[in-house]
Amino acid sequence: MLDLLKEGEGAAHLRGPVDPYQLAEALGVPVQYTRRLTGSLGVTDGKRVWLRRGLTRAVERSTLAHELAHILLGHTACQDGRGEARADRLAARLLVSLGEVERELRRCDSVEDLAEALGVDVRMARTAVELLCHRSPTGRAGRLAYVCLTRPIAHAERTGS
Repeated sequence: MLDLLKEGEGAAHLRGPVDPYQLAEALGVPVQYTRRLTGSLGVTDGKRVWLRRGLTRAVERSTLAHELAHILLGHTACQDGRGEARADRLAARLLVSLGEVERELRRCDSVEDLAEALGVDVRMARTAVELLCHRSPTGRAGRLAYVCLTRPIAHAERTGS
């Protein structure tokens, strides 16, 4: 997977699961931790990534993948909602395979359970489910994804805590 980057294939060919820490190393992107981030979990300038210190493992992995997605997409400044959504979709594709999402959907009762099973935060789990819905909107996977997405959202997901 990471060999594709070294061969110059780019982000379009990347599919998960990819370890975001190994991806950062392969890209030559330094990852720094700071307590100074207050309004965001992570940021990038297109060359480096800063992550808020003290995040849970799942949130840190998801945030790192999201910031690396910005870099892979060529983003060097703040993005509008569409740019953020593109980064989320690429990050979800990097972190998990859609086959894994489909398998876990069969046994998970909520998007929070799915996030825990996949080792990602709730936002990435929801994004992965949305990708699965788009891939198979009328099939069994699409129905499972729809059920997961239409369940009530827990307090932790609404507040980002």
